[in-house]
Amino acid sequence: MQKIMLSATEVSGDLHGANLVKAIKKLYPTTSFIGIGGERMKKAGVEVKEFTTHMGTIGLLEGLKYYPSFLKVRLKVEKILKEENPDLLVLIDSRDFNLGLIPLANKLGIATVYYVAPPVWAWPDWKMKRMARRVNKIIAIFPFEEKFYRKAKADVVWVGHPLLDLVKPALDKEEACRRFSLDPSRPVIGLLPGSREYEINTLLPLMLKTAQILNRKVKGVQ
Repeated sequence: MQKIMLSATEVSGDLHGANLVKAIKKLYPTTSFIGIGGERMKKAGVEVKEFTTHMGTIGLLEGLKYYPSFLKVRLKVEKILKEENPDLLVLIDSRDFNLGLIPLANKLGIATVYYVAPPVWAWPDWKMKRMARRVNKIIAIFPFEEKFYRKAKADVVWVGHPLLDLVKPALDKEEACRRFSLDPSRPVIGLLPGSREYEINTLLPLMLKTAQILNRKVKGVQ
């Protein structure tokens, strides 16, 4: 029986991890799963050793606030890898935390897969190439990511964005506009500041100021 460990440290990673586990179970029902994550992964059948969805932070200051918690979880993950010795470690997004687990997995001889690969376009080339050499398989969700990683000599595959499988609109535009009291003939703009507290506090005020400007300059905007 194969044993797979997953590492997800934010709400979106927990969601993607849960769906990945469900898909693997359909193909290989006897596979067992352990890891760090959240309630969705637990319901999907993962033995969650530590609940970590609170670790989805953005920015240096917010990261520093949670650093003691990050360190505690990092030490626990190291212990789990050594004691459980899984056949595979699946890293899901969470670049800053998960990248630090790759050298340890390499040292222990545990194969690694990176799902929802880190945003390579934001990195200097040397960092991308170093990571590409250390991960056994990279699963990219955008086609341009695949090109970046292939250029860095990585073993990469593009699978498409998982949200395309999750989001199934039940209403067409006309019906949606009726439900939300919008005029379908006028432009509609959605403001989506994010799911994390830091994102909302930082982005929403700017978005609202932008909305005021658009309201003045774009006729009939909603």
